[in-house]
Amino acid sequence: MLPTALPRHDAFAALTALASVPHAREVRSVRAPWTGQVLAAVGDGTVACVAAAVARARAVQPSWARVPVGERAAVLRRLHGLVLDHREAALDLMQAETGK
Repeated sequence: MLPTALPRHDAFAALTALASVPHAREVRSVRAPWTGQVLAAVGDGTVACVAAAVARARAVQPSWARVPVGERAAVLRRLHGLVLDHREAALDLMQAETGK
């Protein structure tokens, strides 16, 4: 889930929820290859998960399109800043899950 510091439009909130996997039947552990340590548990997506995500995206797109372009750009700039602010942690996680 994205930090609450991002602008909260109903459409934006719905779009950020697309990363969830509500239809997943199973949970898969992501393990560090060298240590076997569980780094995360993620939903194992299915065709139904993809269909639900596409349906949600289509449902909220008209609302998101009505948000002024400047506000949408601000959301993307803020997301860019958050990615940069947390890049070290993201890189550490990527290295742990790939073993490289």
